[in-house]
Amino acid sequence: MEKRIFRPLHYAISVSDMDSAIQWFETNLNFSLRMKSEMTPMGFKAAFMDNGEGFELEIFEPEEPKPLPPDRTVPNTDNMTVGNKHLAFKVDDLDEVYNEFVKNGVDIVMPPFEAFGLHCIFIHGPEDILIEFIERK
Repeated sequence: MEKRIFRPLHYAISVSDMDSAIQWFETNLNFSLRMKSEMTPMGFKAAFMDNGEGFELEIFEPEEPKPLPPDRTVPNTDNMTVGNKHLAFKVDDLDEVYNEFVKNGVDIVMPPFEAFGLHCIFIHGPEDILIEFIERK
């Protein structure tokens, strides 16, 4: 049997304000809106954004959003909760990315640190979702 390769396609998030989230991802992570749809019978709006590298974000705006619990907004406490943890991106120059985030007023959760031989930062995206950036040294 041939070995199958599974490639990431998208990561999904729910937000209370889709337009604000779309703008945030366009401004800070260079994603582009591909399509937006009203899924009224299912109780939410949906949008797809992509980064031009074959990776997409699927963004949901439910009619009655529930806030993210506070312990899910900090990496160390979120690791104690079962489920998805965070979205992560590989970057070539973490210090440059970090400085741009600071300049844009992005909420930095954990400034540059070293772990497992990697140079990393965590930020808050829309709705305080955790996003990690990693530079392999």
